[in-house]
Amino acid sequence: MVENEESAEAQLFRLRLADVGHVPVMDMGASGFMPLLLLWAAVREPDMADIMLRPDMAVFDKGRGLPGYIASLADPIMVTLSRPSGMRWKTPRMKLRPPTDYEVRQLQALAGFHLYVTGQSPVLRPISSHSSRW
Repeated sequence: MVENEESAEAQLFRLRLADVGHVPVMDMGASGFMPLLLLWAAVREPDMADIMLRPDMAVFDKGRGLPGYIASLADPIMVTLSRPSGMRWKTPRMKLRPPTDYEVRQLQALAGFHLYVTGQSPVLRPISSHSSRW
């Protein structure tokens, strides 16, 4: 969506890009100079860049569509994630969001299943009272 704003000192064109969450702004000032600035939209989905990250914290990677645990924060831009199954991958911090209760239960169930399959746990235990009926 393109918006045009005019004031006494400048004319602004705003192009709203919903899929990336920012608004490029083109200033058509009196000097004719046209800088293109990338500004964060005032209304955007909260992400993990706004939250203090720590190792072993559960997060959801929007890029892959998978929940995981933070394995490494060594890189200022990329975060290494891991799953209880041993899968590891890197993803940008901006692609992370807090997990839902369902996604946390999914990670707990995967951890229990992995322990059972590798022989570290003799019994596959239910993770909640709802799943104890099977």
